Amino acid sequence: MDNKNDWEELEAWDSQRIEEQKSRFGEYPEGFRKNKKIDKITKGMDISLKVIRGIFFTIIALAFLVYVLYTMSLKVSPTGQIEDLYKVKVKIASENVDKNGSGTYTLELKNNKDIKFTVIKHGQSLIDDFSDNCQKYYFNTWDSPKKELFSVKESHNNELLSYETYIEINNEEELKTGVGAINDLVEFCGNENFYPTWNMYLSYEGHRIYPYEQNNVSSEEALNKSLEKFHSFVN
Repeated sequence: MDNKNDWEELEAWDSQRIEEQKSRFGEYPEGFRKNKKIDKITKGMDISLKVIRGIFFTIIALAFLVYVLYTMSLKVSPTGQIEDLYKVKVKIASENVDKNGSGTYTLELKNNKDIKFTVIKHGQSLIDDFSDNCQKYYFNTWDSPKKELFSVKESHNNELLSYETYIEINNEEELKTGVGAINDLVEFCGNENFYPTWNMYLSYEGHRIYPYEQNNVSSEEALNKSLEKFHSFVN
């Protein structure tokens, strides 16, 4: 700018502007512009605010993703959970559910359509009577005179089957006979079809003796375990 007067007018205007800022804000506007330390701090604050905003929006995005995945999981059928739990392959025979997939399902084994069972799903939680229906199926198909030793207790609770097979015993000899009958039934089923969750036991004066409480138990181990339990009740 060549005109000296114009330059002086600009300087005067700038000085007047600074004074007006000082009168309104104290030293903040001009000091903020000239103080390098404050400038570094404010730059750091600006970066921090950007980081905070980035974290905030990331959290919002993750929360939305979790919500979407959770909503989708509610609508997923229970077949996957059942297959993982029992190591079987199943398919849905019928269902009576709401838009979120909660309600009652009837499932059947893919390799044995005669074994059907009920699953009641609420949100991500479910309950089922797979084990009881398997026990009932194999007990009914077991063709042995030893079946007469068993008593059967069967009931339903909200469409779910509760199934028990047990043998009443009074002494050690009857225990050995009972364990032998249970061993024969387990052998008939095969390890791949027998579940230790079956409600199958010996009954002695109101006490229950379960020969099998886990997989891969031998007949001898089942008998010894039952005898040990029996003696604890007798003594």
